[in-house]
Amino acid sequence: LDKSETWLFTSAGVRALLAPEGLYGNLVTLETCVVGRSLCGVDDDPAFLFGVVLGVDVEKDTNGEDADAGYGPTLIAGSDVTWTYVVRNTGNHAGAVTLVDDNGTPDDAADDFAPSYLDGDTNGNGLLDLDEVWSYTAASTAVVGQYRNLATITMVEARTALTATDSDPRAYYGLSPGIRIEKAINAADPWNPTAYEDADTGPGPVFSVGTEVVWTYLVTNTGDTPLSILSVMDLGTNSGWTPIYVDGDQELDDILSPGETWLFESPVWMVVEGPYTNTATVEAITAIMARIEVSDTDDNHHIGTLPGIVVEKYIEGPAGNSFVFDPRRTPTPDLAVVVPVGDVVRWTYKVTTPGERPLEVVLVDD
Repeated sequence: LDKSETWLFTSAGVRALLAPEGLYGNLVTLETCVVGRSLCGVDDDPAFLFGVVLGVDVEKDTNGEDADAGYGPTLIAGSDVTWTYVVRNTGNHAGAVTLVDDNGTPDDAADDFAPSYLDGDTNGNGLLDLDEVWSYTAASTAVVGQYRNLATITMVEARTALTATDSDPRAYYGLSPGIRIEKAINAADPWNPTAYEDADTGPGPVFSVGTEVVWTYLVTNTGDTPLSILSVMDLGTNSGWTPIYVDGDQELDDILSPGETWLFESPVWMVVEGPYTNTATVEAITAIMARIEVSDTDDNHHIGTLPGIVVEKYIEGPAGNSFVFDPRRTPTPDLAVVVPVGDVVRWTYKVTTPGERPLEVVLVDD
């Protein structure tokens, strides 16, 4: 090894070393001796490497629930959905991370989105360090039916170009339950009541006091989910009752199927005087998935009137254009209308009803 020379050595072909995980170091030693003399020298030099293992983990929740498999939580279609993502470094080295959600369409990357970063980068270096946990969030609106999406986290170590990925699926099932109750009074066809019988607004039909009436109730499942009826109630002024089921359960399974209508009816009611309003309420609960309650109400109005008639009789006086009310007291000459003997006398009769219901005048007799 002359003074002006530099010799190059390599371990290639001598020993193969697979980089171990983590920090690794070794020491090279060089011994030289002057030619022809017993004068020698020694030098050494250490070298270190770090065996990078990239690892990353993402955990995703749906409205706070972990739902890797199955239907996932049951949500009302149209309600808010909050996705939360927790990202951890499971390797031995920091790396830059990118989080993407497939938005429930794994075959269409055009609608993929990046959840919003919340916190976790404690040293602010933009790298997911070993002791850090990063949080992300995203929001959407629940759709009808089964929904699944997939979150994917990718980590990159810039100097080695190593990458690591992890994915986490989440699911929910969107229900759209609904129920309607329609109430009618003395309906000729209970399955198809008229607007007059439906009487949603006052004053409603007019009945004589004491008339027997029956309310009928049509309960319909307007949603996409089978329902179990919890209660059907009708409450009025100082009164209330539980309507009786009549017909409509096609499968005879006590389940109100989507699109199905059940008919209920009230006990017989005797009409009382004056305006009357009662409110029917139905409450039900979904028969599948999570238990979600639904309800509806419907008012019905009518008037109870006392039938009656009043007649007031007048007699024409000497002036020819004046009328004097007959007080129907004991007739005496001072109370009588004075009329010359032989004059034509004309009586007038004022007929009224104090009730609300129109009357047919059959006869006026004097």
